[in-house]
Amino acid sequence: MRGMLLATALISSVMAASPALGSDQFLMARTAYHEARSDGSRGMLGVCFVIMNRLKAGTFGDTIDEIVHRPAQFSVWLPGGAARGPVPADDPHWRLALQAARLALSGAVRDPTNKATYYHERSIRPGWSRGMRRVAAIGRHVFLKPER
Repeated sequence: MRGMLLATALISSVMAASPALGSDQFLMARTAYHEARSDGSRGMLGVCFVIMNRLKAGTFGDTIDEIVHRPAQFSVWLPGGAARGPVPADDPHWRLALQAARLALSGAVRDPTNKATYYHERSIRPGWSRGMRRVAAIGRHVFLKPER
């Protein structure tokens, strides 16, 4: 009985510390984790701010859910993409992604992307990036915004 009580308490504390499945923090963290976990907390924060910058722009969707699920925007959300798989609750990178999302949503930290609304890996130059201005680089990613 005592073991069951301890397990219930542990599950309750984990559930309380985790965002709700469809919440903005969860969607943002899941996107950042799968897009940029190899770039550490700063890279994941960059992805979170791209999402926030798209929300502020008002042309990518009205909610974080609409923005991350917009077709052909975040490869991890494509059919069969990594973000559709299980969330690794015990992975330290997942905890960093949750923290990055929380910070971006709260506005408690400066945007490391300089208001970027796009990014791609440094190793490629996608056609859609023509006419964009590079405004930051974090880890393996280049952050861009349209020329004006």
